[in-house]
Amino acid sequence: MVTILDYKASVPDNRSGIVGAVIPQTPQQQALADLGLFLQPYTEPGTNKVILKASVGVEATQPLFNNNLIFRIYRDGFEIYNFIVGVGVPTAGLPAYYLFTFEAVDEAVPSGFHIYLLRVSAAINTAQSSVRVSGPITFSGLAVSET
Repeated sequence: MVTILDYKASVPDNRSGIVGAVIPQTPQQQALADLGLFLQPYTEPGTNKVILKASVGVEATQPLFNNNLIFRIYRDGFEIYNFIVGVGVPTAGLPAYYLFTFEAVDEAVPSGFHIYLLRVSAAINTAQSSVRVSGPITFSGLAVSET
């Protein structure tokens, strides 16, 4: 039997300052979204899962280089998932838009309150390749217990 413990979604708007931000070169990271989930303490240890889904729109504006973006998800400050995607070279004078969607499952999550963070960084110097967050941004988490 599956019991839903909590569900949250984070959808930053255009006024948040995230949309339009240049994605920094790693190890620096751009914050995209966060959410908090509460897993009731009465569930059995090892039976809790959190299913995380994210979609992020980006825009490549410089026709010079390909770039790789590294999306990272953290639970309580510790990285639990990363996803690397390639951003191709846009046509000269025209931006290229991408929408990346991915899902992660955090298993055996302890009971209690947990904060999940979604971050992104570029693998090469942004002075050579300019990739910006264009939106939309969605980040959701569904906490369940399987017994």
